[in-house]
Amino acid sequence: MPGTMIKTIIFDLGGVLIPLDSARSFVAMEPVCDYSAEQIPVILRQTDLIRRFELGEIGCQEFAAQLTSLLGLRVNYQEFCSLWTKPFLPEALVPPDMLERLHQRYRLIALSNTNPIHFEAILQIYPFLSHFDDFVLSYRVGYLKPAASIYEEALRRAGCLLSECL
Repeated sequence: MPGTMIKTIIFDLGGVLIPLDSARSFVAMEPVCDYSAEQIPVILRQTDLIRRFELGEIGCQEFAAQLTSLLGLRVNYQEFCSLWTKPFLPEALVPPDMLERLHQRYRLIALSNTNPIHFEAILQIYPFLSHFDDFVLSYRVGYLKPAASIYEEALRRAGCLLSECL
């Protein structure tokens, strides 16, 4: 629509704003696990454990207990969380000052398939997330991308027309 003004920018988190390398967790787990770093993702893909966690169907402690049991991890809950959050690299994929400048002109929303352990970690690692007005997170809303419902929730929270979102 000509002349439509953008009011809200919706960003994905992993791989867009935040660098993500899941293999880092698997390599870190290997010394305290019954499986190799290469076997871990194969085993995980055979379950719906991560999907249920990212949908908010199971809590952090339950997820950690089930994954610890599944992989034969020899760790406590805090150690598990440390291993589980290894995928996040320190440098953002976009300059934080760019997000600050965007936030001066637009409402910023982050939309992501994620879980509470990861989200709490990224809030600590990436202070630039404070520039976001809202977070539409799969574990909070009960939908995973690419389901239309998660995007509809982001649009609802944007408080503007679809044509006013980028």
